Amino acid sequence: SYLSLTTVKRIATESGYPNPFQGEEKRQINEYKPEKQVVVCFIRSDGGFSSYVIAHPFLTAKQAYEANKSRLETEFAVDSPT
Repeated sequence: SYLSLTTVKRIATESGYPNPFQGEEKRQINEYKPEKQVVVCFIRSDGGFSSYVIAHPFLTAKQAYEANKSRLETEFAVDSPT
């Protein structure tokens, strides 16, 4: 799910620990350049998480997303729990 920066900051300040927006993830979120980068956080079912800053060398974040939207939707499709 996409979370706005406002939502991320609210989760970081209002939720208990652990939450995915502490430490390295917090730094990545605070330092990213929204016109060129995207921060992707994976929250695992075991409570762990990891994050990555992704940037395309020639496209804005929006252009890169639009260019790769169908591939991303296929590769990162999430099945409904049974």
